[in-house]
Amino acid sequence: MDDAIIIYTSRTGFTQRYALWIARQLHCEVLDSKFVTHKDLSNKKIVIYGGHVFAGRVLGFKPFYRQYHQSLKQHLLVFGTGILPEQDVDVRQIMQRNMDICDAEKLFYYFQGQAKKSQLSLPHRMQLAFNHTKVEKQRTAKNGKQTVVPLIRAVEDISFGQI
Repeated sequence: MDDAIIIYTSRTGFTQRYALWIARQLHCEVLDSKFVTHKDLSNKKIVIYGGHVFAGRVLGFKPFYRQYHQSLKQHLLVFGTGILPEQDVDVRQIMQRNMDICDAEKLFYYFQGQAKKSQLSLPHRMQLAFNHTKVEKQRTAKNGKQTVVPLIRAVEDISFGQI
């Protein structure tokens, strides 16, 4: 899909893993946010941004949007990954906190990640310890390639002019 691109920020590699799963299914380009240029975005109809959710914020999204909003075309999809199961996350609040600055059409998706304590910063380890019982649910929670299907369908709908 030449009209879509995935941009991601990842500290532990889990958001990157989701970005790569999405890119494989859409057959589109994927870039770490550190390497993005205006030229990368200028000819894309659909931009998908992914980052870790911490304290209700999708890390890196607002700086990315401020820097590149003029290069973003019609559709912006954002996904966030976090350690909590989706049912324990207020997706509307995350969308309001992060996407309030956006003037493009936007959609948000949350995907549960897996935490590796050795790769987490101190604030993230504290959050993991605080949410220990909720995180234990992740062993039975669905996560993986099948969780990106709603985002994939939205991109396909946009591509075929249904959104």
